[in-house]
Amino acid sequence: MTEPVVTLNEAKEALRILHDDQDALIQGFLDAAIEEALCLADGLDRETLTAETLPPTVRTAILLHVIQIFDQADGQTPPGSVALASRHRDWSA
Repeated sequence: MTEPVVTLNEAKEALRILHDDQDALIQGFLDAAIEEALCLADGLDRETLTAETLPPTVRTAILLHVIQIFDQADGQTPPGSVALASRHRDWSA
């Protein structure tokens, strides 16, 4: 995974933010949300994952998590994000 699977602009659109003042903060939240979602969706191959191959449920989980962190900053992964990303979990281990 060399390109971001969800971009800063997509996260800002989900947050309905038009200014650039909080880009660094939002990018940090986005990075954390992507990492959390991909840990939960451990059945996905990170090496070949792209924005185009990212399942819509995982994309939604990432954006929900960014919104949750931005709005509440309580450090908790939203239950909806867990449910969506876990659909791609590798349960064979």
